[in-house]
Amino acid sequence: MQPDAYILAGGKSLRFGEGDKALAMLDGQTLLERTAGLIRPQCRSITYVAESLSRYKGFSDSVIADRLPALGPLGGIDAALRHQGNEPWAFICPCDLGYVGPAWLQSLTQHATPESDAVVFRGERFEPLFTLYHRRILPLVEEHIHEQKLAPHHLFPKINSVILPLPPNWPTEPSFNTRESLEAFKDKA
Repeated sequence: MQPDAYILAGGKSLRFGEGDKALAMLDGQTLLERTAGLIRPQCRSITYVAESLSRYKGFSDSVIADRLPALGPLGGIDAALRHQGNEPWAFICPCDLGYVGPAWLQSLTQHATPESDAVVFRGERFEPLFTLYHRRILPLVEEHIHEQKLAPHHLFPKINSVILPLPPNWPTEPSFNTRESLEAFKDKA
């Protein structure tokens, strides 16, 4: 299975500092373009989920807007699942991935079953932003939004979740939450 991928890029980048984190540069590309390149070989399509349709207009991949602004990642998951149409699975990831193991996404898709609602990695905690979600959980996502339970990890105990151990090559910090973590990654490269 090659899922449709949705890259969440609608955040305020508060911990990152000034500017749009998705547009920060690494290896001559924006983080948004770099993340798309890391996952593109294993995805049928890539769509950016932003706060507005005009946000990443000049990029080659399509853009959808959050239906409800300022909900964080759960708002992006809501937008992605609404956009899915007849396709059952959506792969959700953040715009600021530092590394994607070659078998990570394949591992998620291989463990998806007709009965499963999500396939998620879990170490000390769930990794809800590198996860395969089935569109049938949209009513639960809507309920959580209505109740202001905005942390995506609250979904997994309520749905049929296939929980996988973190891959052995999962980085300590899988995404760049701060400008310092991005600079440290550049220094190691």
